[in-house]
Amino acid sequence: DDLGELCLSLPDAESCTVFADESLLVRTFNNLLLNAKQAVPPGRPPRQEVALKCSPGKVLITIADNGSGIAEDVRDKVFRPNFTTKATGSGIGLAVAKRGDLIQKARAGEFDVIVHGCNCFCTMGAGIAKTIKQVFPAAYEADLATAAGDASKLGTYSQASVEVNGKPLTILNAYTQHQWRGPGRLVDYDAVRQAFRLIKQNFQGQRIGYPAIGAGLAKG
Repeated sequence: DDLGELCLSLPDAESCTVFADESLLVRTFNNLLLNAKQAVPPGRPPRQEVALKCSPGKVLITIADNGSGIAEDVRDKVFRPNFTTKATGSGIGLAVAKRGDLIQKARAGEFDVIVHGCNCFCTMGAGIAKTIKQVFPAAYEADLATAAGDASKLGTYSQASVEVNGKPLTILNAYTQHQWRGPGRLVDYDAVRQAFRLIKQNFQGQRIGYPAIGAGLAKG
């Protein structure tokens, strides 16, 4: 089932770069577009407009539709997890909007340690791993210092120490999947549990931030 009429407004010559979790952004936009289409009243052809604007230090993406909008009496509920106005089923709300970006929060000094899931082949080429590789090259250097393809890394981590706005930050590359491509689930839940047991033991009392490891590109 398609999304109806979709109109895109993109800059002609500008190139916009955003440091964010690619898989979460794709999921967010897919959910917004699908929900907007489903909210259009029967008999009205769905139409959605997506616009991208770039300015120094900021990228603005707007999505507009021809639905009926959010009723005023439920607007304060849309950020609640599992909230939905659908007659059946359960929604996820917009809780992701309140969690904030892991990298942004790390830069703001909200964490002493951040953790992300890695494969064992020293790629860090997609999702939040790619973002960390770009923003904190020392984390990728720590990954490269390990043996590429070595499955015995599962359940362990490599680490890098950096300074952000004058404050120390430790980045942990947790090896939670062996391969980075292939069919089926890639995340190894035993490796996730083992890695976090080590992290709890070695970084007790510190503020630790991490995404939903294994829930995105690792197909968990």
